[in-house]
Amino acid sequence: MQLEEALRKKCFTFLSFHQPETDEESEVLRAAKALRLAKTLRDEKRRLRNEREKHQEMMATLEKQQETYPSVLLRCLSLLRQAASDLRLKAQSELDKMNVEYLETKSNALFLKLRMEELQVLTDTYTAEKVEIHKHIRSSLEAAVKSEKTELSASRQILASYEFLGTQFEELVKEYTQLRDKIKDNRWAIEELSKTVP
Repeated sequence: MQLEEALRKKCFTFLSFHQPETDEESEVLRAAKALRLAKTLRDEKRRLRNEREKHQEMMATLEKQQETYPSVLLRCLSLLRQAASDLRLKAQSELDKMNVEYLETKSNALFLKLRMEELQVLTDTYTAEKVEIHKHIRSSLEAAVKSEKTELSASRQILASYEFLGTQFEELVKEYTQLRDKIKDNRWAIEELSKTVP
């Protein structure tokens, strides 16, 4: 009986140490919790072991991270340096583009100014009277060109009708050429005779 009482006290002491809030509870409730204390301690031991393993894993991971941290930091610095260089090149490219656009605009303005000067010279050179004369000359030339085109079209139609005759046309042309040459020779002979006759 004394052994039982000693064990019960020992269990309650463990329970009080593990769960101090049970000191205020009834003895029956404390006895029930004391019976489950072994399982609770096993579960807690398992949980603590798992927590210790996790802690060890985390420590190992932390050590690896601490080892890789300098190289990662150097890589980040290299990337930042590269990004800054790219940004500077991009800014320079944009600045060059803006300079090109400015020079193009300035060049266009100079061309427009030159064109304006050219138009001013033309305005000073060609008065309203001269322009009217040029218009008159142009209309005369256009009328002459129109007349020539009409004549050319008529000649082409005549030529087409002659070509339609085929070989007969060629014979007529030869005969006409011979007659023309004879007339020319006869005129020359008459002129020569008239020179010799007083």
